[in-house]
Amino acid sequence: MIITGGNYMDAYQARKVIDAFEKAEKILQNRPPLPKDILPSYLKMLDKIYELDQKGKVRGSDVAGALHQTKPSITRALCAMDAMGWITKEDSVTDKRVVYIVLTDKGREIHQYYIASYYSALSKRLEKYKEEDINGMMQFIDAFYQDLSEDPMKREEF
Repeated sequence: MIITGGNYMDAYQARKVIDAFEKAEKILQNRPPLPKDILPSYLKMLDKIYELDQKGKVRGSDVAGALHQTKPSITRALCAMDAMGWITKEDSVTDKRVVYIVLTDKGREIHQYYIASYYSALSKRLEKYKEEDINGMMQFIDAFYQDLSEDPMKREEF
């Protein structure tokens, strides 16, 4: 038996939560297939660059901070995206230490096809669900993820 915040949850109910997470994982597998050279992490980064670009010039450190990743891992991915022609790097005219990340036309096309169009179609599917149900689901997943991230389960707990 699990008691959290006054709520009673038995092992069967906990199993149903995990079953729901497995279904959610299958939903993610419903995304359009990617070419071999495109990693899902590149698309996530491309989307973040696109979002940050709407607010102004984008630096690698901006992307790293927004995605909660290390600068070296972001730098590796940016180099790969540069080699694929999705981005270019532009030196700052005022500070030679600063390099800006600029989306190319190809990067914008990739973003439109694999991200913007997909989420637009997905949003149409979500229209039939109540906003409070969607928000409640997201809040639960965020809270549960945060809880397990801050205090991972140990073998002696089960």
